[in-house]
Amino acid sequence: MCPNGGGEPKGKVADEINASFGSFAKFKEEFSNVAIGHFGSGWAWLVKDTASGKLKVYQTHDAGCPLTEPTLKPLLACDV
Repeated sequence: MCPNGGGEPKGKVADEINASFGSFAKFKEEFSNVAIGHFGSGWAWLVKDTASGKLKVYQTHDAGCPLTEPTLKPLLACDV
């Protein structure tokens, strides 16, 4: 977050997103749909699944956190 921030990620992050979701646009769509579609309080997460090596969109309810799952590493969180 900075005055001229934004845009699409570059480098390894972009490569990982494209490999896991097909494109940054598809990632944004999936992440947004999970966040918007969540009923009640909770979180939308971008996580790295260390078992598959892929990035995934994950949701938790209330104060849930993907740290309780041994193969998930949280990378981005959105409070919903």
